[in-house]
Parts: sequence; structure tokens; C-alpha cells
Amino acid sequence: MTRDEARARLALEVQSCAEPMLTDAELDQVLAQHVCADANGLSPADANWSPTYAVTAAAVTGWMLKAVKASQLHDVSLTGGRHFSARQLCQAMAERYRKRIATTV
Repeated sequence: MTRDEARARLALEVQSCAEPMLTDAELDQVLAQHVCADANGLSPADANWSPTYAVTAAAVTGWMLKAVKASQLHDVSLTGGRHFSARQLCQAMAERYRKRIATTV
């Protein structure tokens, strides 16, 4: 997956255009934190490295960043009378992605 493909997937996974939004710069920063060894075991420092990203792990970071931003947003009401803060919803999404990592390792 190319860097642009990984970035597009990350943007989709974290709903970057939904409040609280993540900027292009924030998406780039999150993705940069999650480069990893390629299929041949080469690290990003190796000149022959094929760009490889841990997009699911990046999504955890992205959702946590959204949770920080969401602390200033209003509560969300769901059907059934349950109320959540936007921060709680973002944290719940981060936990869902964290569990994906745990089940694939």
C-alpha cells in the first residue's frame, strides 16, 4: 500500500472530515508515527524499504487525537435515552481499533 493509499484509508477509518475533524497535517503526523518494517523485514531507515504502515494502529492514535479535541464538544444523545460525550465516543472507537490489533497478532 502506498503512502497515499495508507493516508486515504486512515482518513476513512477515523472519519477525518467528521467533527472533531483531523487536518491533513494531523493525518500525516499520525501516519508518520506508524511506519513499520515492510514485507521483507526492511526498516524505514533502509534505502530499499517499501513504504509500509500500520494503519489500524494509526487509527487508534487518530481516534485518541479526536478524543482530545472532542473534550470541547457537546454531549451526543443516542436512541434509548443514552448520553455520551463526543470524547467518550472517540475513545470507544479507539478501543475498537485497539482490539482489532490484539486479535490479529
